[in-house]
Amino acid sequence: MHIRKIRTKLLLPVFVVLILVSILGVWALNGGVSALVADQLTTTQNIMNRALEENTAAKVQDINGNIQRMGNKALEQAVVLSNIPGVLEAYQLAHQGDLDVESDLFSQQARENLRQIFNPVMERYKTVTGVKELKLHFHLPTGRSLARLWRDGWQTKRDGKKIDVSDDLRDFRRTVVEINQGLHGPLKGIEVGRGGFAIRGVTAIADAQGNHLGSAEILLPFNALIEISKTSDAQNYAVYMNADLLPIATKLQDSVKFPVLDGRYVLCATTGSAQTGAVASSSLLDLGSRGLVSQQIDNAYVSVFPINDYSGKQAGVLLMLQDVSQTLASLKGIQTTGEQSINTMKRDALLGALFLLVLIGSIVFVVTSSFTTPLQQAVAVTTAIAKGDLSQRLQIDRNDEMGDLSKALNSMSDSLAENVTLAQAIADGDLTVKVHLASDHDEFGGALQHMVTELGGLVNEVSEASSQIVSGSAQVSDVSQSLSQGATEQAASMEEITSSMAQIESQTKQSAENTNVALTLSRDAIHSAEEGNSNMSDMVGAMGEINAAGQGISKIIKVIDEIAFQTNLLALNAAVEAARAGQHGKGFAVVAEEVRNLAARSAKAAQETASLIEGSVVKAKNGTKIAERTSSSLQEIMTSITKMSDLVSEISTSANEQSEGISQVNIGLSQIDTVTQQNTASAEECAAAAEELSSQAEQLRGMLAQFKVESRGIAPASQRVSPSAPVQIGW
Repeated sequence: MHIRKIRTKLLLPVFVVLILVSILGVWALNGGVSALVADQLTTTQNIMNRALEENTAAKVQDINGNIQRMGNKALEQAVVLSNIPGVLEAYQLAHQGDLDVESDLFSQQARENLRQIFNPVMERYKTVTGVKELKLHFHLPTGRSLARLWRDGWQTKRDGKKIDVSDDLRDFRRTVVEINQGLHGPLKGIEVGRGGFAIRGVTAIADAQGNHLGSAEILLPFNALIEISKTSDAQNYAVYMNADLLPIATKLQDSVKFPVLDGRYVLCATTGSAQTGAVASSSLLDLGSRGLVSQQIDNAYVSVFPINDYSGKQAGVLLMLQDVSQTLASLKGIQTTGEQSINTMKRDALLGALFLLVLIGSIVFVVTSSFTTPLQQAVAVTTAIAKGDLSQRLQIDRNDEMGDLSKALNSMSDSLAENVTLAQAIADGDLTVKVHLASDHDEFGGALQHMVTELGGLVNEVSEASSQIVSGSAQVSDVSQSLSQGATEQAASMEEITSSMAQIESQTKQSAENTNVALTLSRDAIHSAEEGNSNMSDMVGAMGEINAAGQGISKIIKVIDEIAFQTNLLALNAAVEAARAGQHGKGFAVVAEEVRNLAARSAKAAQETASLIEGSVVKAKNGTKIAERTSSSLQEIMTSITKMSDLVSEISTSANEQSEGISQVNIGLSQIDTVTQQNTASAEECAAAAEELSSQAEQLRGMLAQFKVESRGIAPASQRVSPSAPVQIGW
């Protein structure tokens, strides 16, 4: 887009700068406040995360401490209760029987004795502590159960029935096996039993002599641990056991009550199944099985860490969930407040920038109006001048640059009007007008002055040139007429030469044919001589035939000699005609000279052949007289005939070459004839063009007479232009 208005050019940069400054200011303000809000949010988030991490670490430490304390408590209770009077006597009674038999009567009696001893103790414990039951369990040294005192008259269930026997614990109770078979040291901590996780304290029982009699343990429920760990409604816990321990924890094999997560973790207990189930996953529990891991999932801060049994082996995972929705809502409130503050500052900044934009725009508008109005008037006048209207003038009476501009434009209009008058006179043909320059830098006036001078000189020169064109065209017409006449005569001569060359060509062909006949005859003579040499008896007849053949050859040689003479004459005539043709006949003269040479050679060969034939005839006449020398004579005859055959062959070759040369001469003559005819047509066209040029030159002189020029002492045409003299063409 091209901007034309000066006011727009002034206002647009101001507006653009103001808009850019406003945008940059709002952007900087927005960035600063946004950074401040983001920094506040980050700080608050970090504080919250740090608090959650510290709380989580403290909670994990507290839970592990509770497990340790509960294990110590269970062990202490087991030690105290195993030393109650009557316990040692019951074990001694059981040892009187077979400890590997689950229904041994001594063991059964010992179990009854223990129940009688501890029933009052158990009731008293429940009353004082408020605990529903105290799980006290006595074991035999063989790894069997002696008495589960929290059960009323039975030990275990089989096929849904309660039975009171010493059931075997060795398949799933490692603590029982270890304390009864090892060093009999006390054990405490978590162990998986039929009901899942339990915190146990196990102690050995021995008599006064130190003989090992069995063991006793106290079981504390693991669920009690998570109950006491939950200190607010925002907290929830879930206990997961490794699924590979389900064969031991048979009471947890109901997947409806105790769901299995991806076949790897069994949910043993939870304080909020909906909350913990929404965030629990096998991948998260896998991470927790290796150590403490914390993550924020939606509005919950979730931590998982391993549950280790009494031996330190990982047996499950404890999931802790802290609801942080209120903290997140506080962070959201801080963010919302910051965004509202940013929006308010943006609005105020934009309003301020808009007010500043309007104020500065108004000032610039008022200032530019003082000079844009005169400029618009000046543009209107210059536009009118550009369209050819030189009557417009500016009416601006001011003492500043606008007034000077008005005077300069009016002066320019007056000067242009004066130059228009001069141009009109020049257009009417008056080249005598005087052009006055407004100053040394008046290029337009100088151009008009130069145009008048150059046009006057040009008209005079064109007038002189037209006169010379008339004269020259007349000369060209005369030369063209002469050229046409000469070309016509040349064409006639070429026709005669062509006719003569046709005759020569016919005679040459005839000579070649006769030479071929002579060559055939000479070959026959050689054959006859050979036969004569082998047939001495027919010698006379053969000699007669040779004589007759020699006479025939003599006649042919005479004919060849005559043809060579005539060819020589024709070649001489052709050379004369070629000399008359001048430059165009040079090639033809060469051909004619070659034909003469061939004719001379033919004549010479004919003379030689005639001499030989005459000798043959003489020898033939004397053949009968020198019969005794017939053989040698025949050899001489054969030699002569061979030479004659060679000469005849040369004559034939020369005749053929002569025929080809004459054909080339005919082609050259044909081309010369074509060129001659073209020259005749061109000469006629040139004459017509010269006449037309003369007529147009006369019209040009008439048109130039319309111009009025001053006498400038122009040199005559004969002095300024020197055309070449007419060319004289002769034949």
